[in-house]
Amino acid sequence: MSDSSDPIRDVWQADASDLFFMAQVSHAFAVLPFAFPDQEGAPRIWFPDYFCNGALAALRRSGAEIVFYPVDLDLRPDWAACAAMAEDRPPGVFVLVHYMGTRGDIETARAFCDATGARLLEDATQLLRPVGGIGSLGDFVCYSPRKFFDIPHGGLLVVRRAEDALRVEATLRTIPHRSPPTLKWRLRRIERALASWLRPGRRRRKQLAPVRLADVRPEPQPFDEAFMGAVARDALARALRRGMADEIARRRLRYESIVRDYVEGRDDLSLPVKPANAVSCWIGVTCRDPARAQDALDDLRSHGFPTVPWPNQLPPETIERDGHERAIALRRTTFIVALPGRPADF
Repeated sequence: MSDSSDPIRDVWQADASDLFFMAQVSHAFAVLPFAFPDQEGAPRIWFPDYFCNGALAALRRSGAEIVFYPVDLDLRPDWAACAAMAEDRPPGVFVLVHYMGTRGDIETARAFCDATGARLLEDATQLLRPVGGIGSLGDFVCYSPRKFFDIPHGGLLVVRRAEDALRVEATLRTIPHRSPPTLKWRLRRIERALASWLRPGRRRRKQLAPVRLADVRPEPQPFDEAFMGAVARDALARALRRGMADEIARRRLRYESIVRDYVEGRDDLSLPVKPANAVSCWIGVTCRDPARAQDALDDLRSHGFPTVPWPNQLPPETIERDGHERAIALRRTTFIVALPGRPADF
C-alpha cells in the first residue's frame, strides 16, 4: 500500500494497490500480456494504430501478439471497429493513450474492457502526473517521469487491485532484476553544469533547420534492463521533495502559453483540448489543412519552436495493412513542440 514517506508513491500511486518501478514503460508493455492473457490464454495486447513504434521494442522481443486498433481523427478509438475485432479475438490487455495531455475516452474504454474481459491500461506517459480523472478507471496506469525529470531512466506502472499486483509481481520475477547503468547520465550532468557556468543566462529561440514530414529520425536505443535502479529512484524522490514537479509544471505551462499565442495567430493550426493544469511532455499541434502541413511545420521551426512530426515512425502494421488510413493521415498533420531542455533551460 502507499507509503506516505515515499514521495513517488504519493504523486502517482494515489489510491491504487501498488506501483512498480521500471527502467522505462516499454518493459511494462512486455510484462502485462503474460500476466493477463486473453480469454483463450494467449498473451495478446491491443494498441492504437497511431502509436510510436519505438516504444514497442521490448514487447516485440517478448513474443506477445500485438494487435492495432484504429483511431479516429480526434484520437478516439474507433469503437465500432474495436467491437468487430473483439468478436473474433478479444484482447487480454487494451491500451488507451492519453495523447499529448488530453483525456482519452476512459469511460467507453472501461465499458469495452468489462464487456470483453480485457484489462484496461491507461497510457499516461505523456503526462507529468494524474489530472482530470486520468488514471481513475484503468486496471493499470503507466507514467514516464524520465520525460520530465533529470533522472537517468524511469517508468512507473500503477496497479489498481491487490490480486492483479500479485500477478504482475510474479511475472516480473521471471525477468533478470537488472537496472541500466548511470555513468553516461552522470557525465551529461557534469557537461550541462559546465556549459551553464560558461554560458550563463537564457538562450533565445533561433530559427531551426527544416524537417520534412516524411523524415524518420534515429530512435533512442531502449534500455535492455527492465527495472529502475536506486540512483534513478533516489534522484526522482529528491526532485519531488524539492518541489520540482510544481516547478516543471509552472515552466512548461508558461512555455505552452507562448506556443498557444503563436498557434492562435494562424487559421490552419490548433492545439488539443486538455484538462485544466494538465502538463504534457510536449505540446501537440494539429494542422487542419493537410495541404499546408509542410508549410506549417516549416513556419513553426523558422520561429524557433523545436517541432517535428509525431510519432517518429508508425508501427509497420499500421503502414502496411488496410484500415489504418486515419493514423497515417494523423502522422502527416500532427506535430509535437518539444519543451526545450531541462526545466532550468526554458
